[in-house]
Amino acid sequence: VDAKSGRTFPTYNPATEEKIAEIQTTSSEEIKSCVKKARSAFSLWGSLPVEKRAYYLKKVYDLIIEKRKEIAEVITTNNGKPLAEAFL
Repeated sequence: VDAKSGRTFPTYNPATEEKIAEIQTTSSEEIKSCVKKARSAFSLWGSLPVEKRAYYLKKVYDLIIEKRKEIAEVITTNNGKPLAEAFL
């Protein structure tokens, strides 16, 4: 969800000092709304049959494995962690 404020701040690669992206900022009201929605979703999660929860967890796992190289590269670019460590 995009922040309502439209405000951003830059994030930089610590190794090159190159600007990576503009990160959105948000208000405490928006954070509270997101927390409320997350709590609601979590309560629904508990009411799902265990087979459904297992299915969704496996799906998330598969997506993480599929995107692991991209995720590791983002971690490395954003915080300077060596790529080999980002895969751990």
